Amino acid sequence: MSSSSLDHPLVRDYLAELETVLAALPPEQAAELREQISAHLDDGLSPDANDETVADVLARLGPPGELAAAAAGPTAADLTARRGRRRKIRNTWIVVGIVALVVAALPSYVAVMHGVAGLQARGAYAWWYPEDASRQVRTEADGIVQLTVPIRSSQRQGFVVDVYNPSSWTQTVVGPSSEFSPGNPDGQLAVSTRAVLGGANALRAATYALPGVIPPHQSRAIRLMWVSVMCDEAGGGTITDGLVLQVRVGWVTRTETVNLNPTWAAYGPSTGQYALTAPACQ
Repeated sequence: MSSSSLDHPLVRDYLAELETVLAALPPEQAAELREQISAHLDDGLSPDANDETVADVLARLGPPGELAAAAAGPTAADLTARRGRRRKIRNTWIVVGIVALVVAALPSYVAVMHGVAGLQARGAYAWWYPEDASRQVRTEADGIVQLTVPIRSSQRQGFVVDVYNPSSWTQTVVGPSSEFSPGNPDGQLAVSTRAVLGGANALRAATYALPGVIPPHQSRAIRLMWVSVMCDEAGGGTITDGLVLQVRVGWVTRTETVNLNPTWAAYGPSTGQYALTAPACQ
């Protein structure tokens, strides 16, 4: 979270109360909850947010005590009561009734999952390799920014963008949905394992994996890489203006398109075995 947001009096009071209740949790649980709440406030508050906006965000987040209690999990008494309830519902007619309810509710559940707000590109971004970043050309027209670099034939290129989950559901990126690497069968897609705070160096230093989990109201970086195997003349190339992803929400896996601004472009001429006169390009 930026220092200006952190220094707001209401946020300071909220985080101080949070620290008090986190003392009752195991260190690992406390650290995880602290990080999640900090990320939520970071995404939900702008540096110049007024008192009313801050209070609204904190109210929707909920009292620190309730968040800590939920993270601590059920007590022994709760677990005993649950076991007792499970024993009482073992009769066949109740099981049949539950199955019938699930079957009836499934279409509505699927519709709700498909209606969850999709991932959005926002925040930091960078070409993955410094040699591309140092040679990029930035252009802008009608509010669309394009970052263009030369094709480095037969070499790996790529970029990384910060993506935000605006929904109240965890969204898991399981992979690409379609052709997503410019002219290349060896594309790689991965998601940072934690929120990334900072610019290009922070994005490059993060750890990436797939599947990639993006918790509610949090951000993760998505890295797209490829080996440039395009056969292009000078001025020819490819533009990537969106990421088409397979994303799991609840039990449903759906296709999401993350629109990109800036768009990312690699332009020719290609060289070596992918030069226009080379056998591979004939």
